[in-house]
Amino acid sequence: MHVAEGLCVTGRYQEVQERYLKSNPTSANVQVLFSGEGPYAYANTVHSDSTNFDVIIVDGASNRYLCAREGLKHLNAGGIMILDNSEWYPHTASMLRISGLIQVDFYGFKATESHTSTTSIFFHRDYQNSPLHSRQPSLLPGQIRVGTEWDHEPKAKIEQPASDLVLQAS
Repeated sequence: MHVAEGLCVTGRYQEVQERYLKSNPTSANVQVLFSGEGPYAYANTVHSDSTNFDVIIVDGASNRYLCAREGLKHLNAGGIMILDNSEWYPHTASMLRISGLIQVDFYGFKATESHTSTTSIFFHRDYQNSPLHSRQPSLLPGQIRVGTEWDHEPKAKIEQPASDLVLQAS
């Protein structure tokens, strides 16, 4: 599996940082940054160095508007920003759209809750998808492979008789 270069994970608590590093020891292209207290210190963690990122996930227990605004300053051209629970943050989503990002929403039930939620992915306009497989979308377990002529340009141009194309009055 290819992980985007320049993924940043922030944590306010040292235990979170240590747990992440223990569970992901070979993640050389992932930065774990320790932030200070308060919404501005948390949001400004992304400025710890001059790195730009391909993927920025805004899902922290802090001011998500500030996190997204500061994250925009470090989003690579062609990168994406993910805003979890975006239905709770309409001003943050609006700010990201106004900045020129393209919003795509995903709705569904939350794994540990009894209600639905929205996660929005905001694509930079230079985003280029690089498929992992030659066939995109790839087949998932349980799906069937169907071959059909309806997915190609016809091999020979088939002309319809004129009688099929014109409604004749009697």
